[in-house]
Amino acid sequence: MKKTLLSALLCTLPLSVLAQTAPDTLKQVTDSKTLRVCTPGDYKPFSFDQGGHFEGLDIDLMNALADTLGAKMQVVKTSWANLMADFTSGKCDIGAGGISVSVERQKKAFSAHPIW
Repeated sequence: MKKTLLSALLCTLPLSVLAQTAPDTLKQVTDSKTLRVCTPGDYKPFSFDQGGHFEGLDIDLMNALADTLGAKMQVVKTSWANLMADFTSGKCDIGAGGISVSVERQKKAFSAHPIW
């Protein structure tokens, strides 16, 4: 039930997920036991920086995803201007924080379907 709920929630969020050019991301996460999450951390209620401690709905979901994968979540602080470059360069495994789906982003990464 927990995995089903997590899967359903992840499918409804507007966040960028595993890059099309990185099919080994899941293996890397499970081998390293670390899920690296790029986020600007400035978009409540999804992801926000509370003095070096990140909180929000997407942060909770990324922690749940990491738990499901037997990994720990590691936040990789980024900016909106650098988000896609950080993601595609391999600095992180997934992006989170209320990221809008756009054509330019979809050219470089898969996205979950937005809920609106």
